[in-house]
Amino acid sequence: MSAAPLISVLVPVFNGERYVARAVQSILDQTERDFELIVIDDGSTDGSLGILRRFAGQDARVRLVTRENRGLVATLSEMLAMARGPFLARMDADDVAAPRRFERELHELVSDPSLVAVGCSVHFIDHLDRRLMTCDLPVDHQAIVDWVMAIERGNSMSHPAMLMRADAVARIGGYREAMWPAEDADLVLRLSEVGRLANLAEPLLSYRLHPQSIGQLHTVRQRDALYRCVAEAAERWGLPAPDESLRVVAAEPAGSDADRAVKWAWWAIGSGNICSARSLALEALRHAPFSRAGWHVMACAIRGH
Repeated sequence: MSAAPLISVLVPVFNGERYVARAVQSILDQTERDFELIVIDDGSTDGSLGILRRFAGQDARVRLVTRENRGLVATLSEMLAMARGPFLARMDADDVAAPRRFERELHELVSDPSLVAVGCSVHFIDHLDRRLMTCDLPVDHQAIVDWVMAIERGNSMSHPAMLMRADAVARIGGYREAMWPAEDADLVLRLSEVGRLANLAEPLLSYRLHPQSIGQLHTVRQRDALYRCVAEAAERWGLPAPDESLRVVAAEPAGSDADRAVKWAWWAIGSGNICSARSLALEALRHAPFSRAGWHVMACAIRGH
């Protein structure tokens, strides 16, 4: 086996046929090229495996494993055991990394030995790569921790945008199955106990929103898991337990395709992504030609505000 790489990139894939080629290519196109790309196909039933095999055949940095479905946390833990690099990068099969993401995040970690994990702000995109808005995440350690502990806004570090020290992740025992689907927030809180955290203000990842994402499908379970990991952290740190009312959140109604297009169009208008807003408003009207909400957002998208 070749010398250990600087970065081990962990990409779990389950039925990611629609987006995975773009995600993998964005990793292979990084300006920092000293990495191994560990991809586990977690029992996909679509065309994901064929796409991944083509990448593995073209680039020796891609280490591909395929097996039966075991779930996200088990897959992440398996990849941790396979990783050879001193730094671990996360990436999801439906997101897109900016070319300098590894370079910028690695610079921060190397420059400051007290840091154990670095993330960044992210752009939200939809299924057609339309930019919806930019999510600006807190940049300093205490603000990152406080954001998670408040529960209401979810995780303060975008998990697929994180670069972490492998020894720090090993020291805290990696991911915990019991905290799925908030295993990422749980990891952030436990990492904060062994070193400092930081987010770059620069958006270096495009985070894809779509109806099949975990946050959409498991809203209630995710909030409960987030509450539990925050409650455990509060107990470890000798802080008051979080308010029990924060444990429960109503699942967002699925809504129609038109409703979702209208909501995302408003996000795009608010963030100045006018081309995306116009495209989404048009999509809403195609689904519901007589919708007042659709015509309203279309008028604002045409005006640009």
